[in-house]
Amino acid sequence: MSVLITTVDELMIHFREALVALLPTMDKMMVAWRDEEAYEDWEAITEVLFERLVVESIRWSLPESEHATFKMAPYGVFLDSYVGFTFVSTIGPEVSATPSAFLSFATTQAPLDTACLRQLDDHGRLRRAEVTRVPIGSIRYSLRRVSDTGVHDRSDRVAVRL
Repeated sequence: MSVLITTVDELMIHFREALVALLPTMDKMMVAWRDEEAYEDWEAITEVLFERLVVESIRWSLPESEHATFKMAPYGVFLDSYVGFTFVSTIGPEVSATPSAFLSFATTQAPLDTACLRQLDDHGRLRRAEVTRVPIGSIRYSLRRVSDTGVHDRSDRVAVRL
């Protein structure tokens, strides 16, 4: 059995690279992917890739007893509360000290060069309804979960059994 040792930060970087690699094909196939134009086709593609490349890698790094109950916040979905969810969080100089949940990638100058974040309170509920946009070069991704007692860090190391 092989084991992939990585981090949540690397998983997110590779996920974004996979999305960017698809963009020339999306343009040829006339699948709208830019922020204001994106619709169901692009959303479905991003959701599936996030689920397969990020969520499943994290799930398979957990003890088998946790696989069925592991619940990850979905890509691009606006949640009112993250209670009961594990989510990708961001760390960086342009990110608030309060927990922030990664929502999606967006385009500011280069394709998908911006992370869209939701600011949470210490109990995993939305602090602000607005989406915060930060350049991807200034952040690092980590994993957090929200339980009844608040927001907790999870290990950033991922060991996926292949």
